[in-house]
Amino acid sequence: MRKYPFRAVTVATKEAGRYRTITSVEEAGDFLAHDWPTQKGARHLKARIACLDAMERAVGINTAREAFIEAAKESEIYIGEGELASIASSHSIAIPRLSRLRDLPFPYVTIMTEHVGKERNISSVQEASEFLLHDWPIKNSRKLTAARQACLDALHGKITRTKARQAFIEAAREAEIYIGQKPLTV
Repeated sequence: MRKYPFRAVTVATKEAGRYRTITSVEEAGDFLAHDWPTQKGARHLKARIACLDAMERAVGINTAREAFIEAAKESEIYIGEGELASIASSHSIAIPRLSRLRDLPFPYVTIMTEHVGKERNISSVQEASEFLLHDWPIKNSRKLTAARQACLDALHGKITRTKARQAFIEAAREAEIYIGQKPLTV
């Protein structure tokens, strides 16, 4: 049974001439995370956050649906809604994967990397945790340990991605690699 259902939206897939009908927030989140066929723009991130927020009941289902449609239009994969969606549904490929560990996107945080003059935007809890584990410039610190634990807790659903993001920012400030952040509203 689908959770958080909404009125059908049909989008193009990675396969030429193939379509997928999205009928719930979970399906939209899964498609955004795993099957997005084009470059991921700003509206893509907003849609992913909106889907996660809708599943956490922080925003309404229609907010997530509209964000998904806007992302699809931005990427030029939007086909249609309602009747058109049901006609194209014979080409749908349902791949439920969202129940797996999610990467939990958040508004990006910009940090300096080990390469002089290079910056990197970290835009999810998963990405932050990987950077903390593999690329962090300081080997040990209290804030580094706290940020790693916060990311792990967020990935396991114990705390919000916002708290993990804040812990990451605090650790980046301590390591003197923090440059800034981009606020993102859904």
